[in-house]
Amino acid sequence: MKNIVEELTIRNQELDIIERKASSYLKNHTIDGRISTSVSNGVTQYYYHNSGDKGTGTYIRKENINVAEDIIMYNYNQKVLSLIMQWKHWIDRTISTVPSQDIADVYTLAKGRKALITPYEISNEDYKKAWLTQEYETKPFSEETPEIYTEKGERVRSKSEKLIADKLYMLNIQYRYEYPVNLMGYGVVYPDFTLLNVNTRREIIYEHFGMMDDATYATNAVRKINNYLGCGYRWGVDFVATFETKTCPIDVRIIDSMLQEIKAQKEV
Repeated sequence: MKNIVEELTIRNQELDIIERKASSYLKNHTIDGRISTSVSNGVTQYYYHNSGDKGTGTYIRKENINVAEDIIMYNYNQKVLSLIMQWKHWIDRTISTVPSQDIADVYTLAKGRKALITPYEISNEDYKKAWLTQEYETKPFSEETPEIYTEKGERVRSKSEKLIADKLYMLNIQYRYEYPVNLMGYGVVYPDFTLLNVNTRREIIYEHFGMMDDATYATNAVRKINNYLGCGYRWGVDFVATFETKTCPIDVRIIDSMLQEIKAQKEV
């Protein structure tokens, strides 16, 4: 319900902007008469009528089309302004009658009783907590793997993964590191990061391919990407990737832009 109020509030602000523009237009323009139209051979023709004139009107030639444009734009702004008033009245009335609690709040406020409730809806915060506390097994680290830790104390396999993890942490984007996924035709894979967009409650696989100048590695990377896409993952929607080579390192600006866009995504 909170989202509904936010959306209506944003729409009200958008209408305020249009209202000011329409009001300003009407204040700074005056018209006399009205316009009628007809279509001849697929071409719209415009006719000017004096106020109160019920005749066919005077045909407006192309070089005088601004006469029709002024009157039509004035009428357009009048109609827009009238409709804005109706919409704003409806939005204000709707917001004022929205219940103070959402269905998800009943579960959130249950506190010690939560364990005995199977909720119909839960808040984003409860959903995030449940998602983050889910237990899973990651790939073990071999003895020769260097010990690299993120800002939140999580061990990762490379400096690039640390950079990505720290950026996720800074942007408050929830993620699981190397959460196992069973890809049909490929078997169990451990994506570098599985992100959570709490607004959409959608998971996004994020793979970073850091050795693309190695032919065998690059071939396996392409095969892996194709398997993700073949299993229904959609590039830019629930699967994203970044790449680097020794001579073309990871670009933090690209990561930041991509993650900001993911964070801003909302359900459509």
